[in-house]
Amino acid sequence: MQSKEVSMQENLLNMAQSGIQYPNLYVVDSQAMPPPLPPKPVLRRRRSATQTLLYVLVILALCGLLVEGCFIYHLYRNTKTTEEVIQHSTPRPNPTVKPPKPMAHLSAGAYSPLETGVMMWDDQGQTVLYKMELEKEKGQLIVQKEGYYSIYSKVCYSEDGIRFTHSVVQATKRYGEMELLRSRTYQSKSHRKLGLSNSYLAGVFHLFKDDAIFVKVSNHTLVRRSDAAENFFGAYMH
Repeated sequence: MQSKEVSMQENLLNMAQSGIQYPNLYVVDSQAMPPPLPPKPVLRRRRSATQTLLYVLVILALCGLLVEGCFIYHLYRNTKTTEEVIQHSTPRPNPTVKPPKPMAHLSAGAYSPLETGVMMWDDQGQTVLYKMELEKEKGQLIVQKEGYYSIYSKVCYSEDGIRFTHSVVQATKRYGEMELLRSRTYQSKSHRKLGLSNSYLAGVFHLFKDDAIFVKVSNHTLVRRSDAAENFFGAYMH
């Protein structure tokens, strides 16, 4: 170190003798620490990219809410318009659906049986009569088309009597009258029951055009007529 300082002093003397100006000398502390480095810009770039992505996601979410609100508004508007149209529209009666084949269903209602025991039927209310005719005065169904028919009948009666017969009869020009179905009830005097009972008959038969079918009971005063649904008679083609 001393030799280096001597050489530097000699150089300075030579430069002074030769008239060369030399810069001022500053003492430099070799133990001083270097100044701190500026922060790296990479983190700022990453933060700015993350913030941009968050902004984009928020904007997309807001757009989605806006679109959903528009859909709900249009749906509510269409529903309200439909309700207004229904309220102001003229009501139309439901079209009657016709059965595919001949059919009949009759109820007795308040009609009393004839003295002969033939049941009488009401042609109003829940009556169904399609391609079959009802002769109301005789209580007969007239067949209009040949085929196989399911025939059924139910009668509600009081058990006050000893005997009661319930039958379905066919009347034809070829054979006259013929019982198709029959139900009998008999009670002995010692074991008589008081109350109501029901008789139900059903079967399938081949009927020709213009054949008549009707229901007949014995001891007709026992038939109960309090409800139209208690006594009924019908037939339908297969």
